[in-house]
Amino acid sequence: MLADWVTRYPLLVVAGWLILTIALLPFTWNMGQRLTGELTPPAHSQALEVQRLISRNMPDAGKQQLVLTLHSEEHAVGTPEFEPGLDTLLEKIRGVPGVDRIITHRDLGFERLGPSGQEYSAILLSMDISTLEKAQQAVESIRETPKEWNSAFEVNVTGLPAVAIDLSEVSESDVGRAEQSALPVTSILLVAAFGALLSALIPPLVGWIAVILALGAIALLSRAYPVHSLAQTVTVMLGLAAGIDYCLLMVTRFREEMDKGQSPREAAMRSVTTAGRAIVLSGIMVAVSLVALLFPPLNLVRSIGMAGIVVILFSVLVAVTLVPALLTLLGARINWPKAIYRWFAPSIKGKGWERLAGCIAARPGRWAAVATLFLLALGLPLGRIEIYNEGVQNLSPSVESRKGVEALKHLDLDGMLDRVDVLVDLGEGNTFYAHRRWNRPHA
Repeated sequence: MLADWVTRYPLLVVAGWLILTIALLPFTWNMGQRLTGELTPPAHSQALEVQRLISRNMPDAGKQQLVLTLHSEEHAVGTPEFEPGLDTLLEKIRGVPGVDRIITHRDLGFERLGPSGQEYSAILLSMDISTLEKAQQAVESIRETPKEWNSAFEVNVTGLPAVAIDLSEVSESDVGRAEQSALPVTSILLVAAFGALLSALIPPLVGWIAVILALGAIALLSRAYPVHSLAQTVTVMLGLAAGIDYCLLMVTRFREEMDKGQSPREAAMRSVTTAGRAIVLSGIMVAVSLVALLFPPLNLVRSIGMAGIVVILFSVLVAVTLVPALLTLLGARINWPKAIYRWFAPSIKGKGWERLAGCIAARPGRWAAVATLFLLALGLPLGRIEIYNEGVQNLSPSVESRKGVEALKHLDLDGMLDRVDVLVDLGEGNTFYAHRRWNRPHA
């Protein structure tokens, strides 16, 4: 029934998908601002409970914090050139909305922030803001301030809000790199595989339609649920891979049916009932496997699972409806231009794959052993894999928040951003400095 409907009303199907794509396209703009880079602790975990108690009972301790690092090869800390310039910078920073408290090496007990004679120094900023989203807005203003200060100093802003912004921007730039590198290479390979420009253009086009639809849907979902910025990269990666792959199956099957003398509509219907069935089953299996990622109570893991499921479902729907509708409309023009197709046709319809299949079927044990050894060789690097939590170390050394951490290493303060909160319940009516709460250590 699906094959009959999409091939009977192809223009209606194409128009419907076009309208939906255009409607969701605006939601894909500035995706980084809609998603979050924050890693929330698991639900019902001790870490989350401590975080909530601190936010409720000690608002000052729950404020967002930033670190500004200064580096100058010309002016060392404590020199007449450094200190007046620092005063000017501090005055500018105090005017940024959201900045509550500023701590420098001049404050008692914080001398390590800028040892005298050092090329590096740091400034701690406490924000009068408790949410990450509002702190991210303040980061942009703070980053603009040093640019008008002194060219002799390199100033970098780091801290959780700054790292979250940079992670989102990196994810967004990944999409651009996919457009610039993956698609041209894929298109060239498809031209060689199909021997026709029009056949080669449809899979990337359909793949990007699935990605746009999925990104738009995820942007809408992010209004009700915090979606991690990594979901954007996962969507583009899976969407292009699955969308192109599924479309490739449909187009290949359609051309085979056309070569048998079928009409465009009959060939498209046959493609849906054969290749389309395989695509639906494949998509369901992938989506079901990704459902497992929705159970861990971590927004990062759930975001990956949700993004994968959404983009796979869109890829399947587009492949079994939009693609056959387009093929019905194109008909024999799918092999345009004919001159290129006639040149590629002998190699496309050659017996090479048939001979390979016969060779494998004749010696299945030998080929199974070769395939197993190949897979084991690919899995060898897993024995030395190093797994890290997502954070600033995942960013390129050229990113500002990563530069800030590298500067802190010169002050032996790179652990400053890895704060560990310990909550002590002293009981009702007791204070931390009460005499009976202290135990004198043994000599």
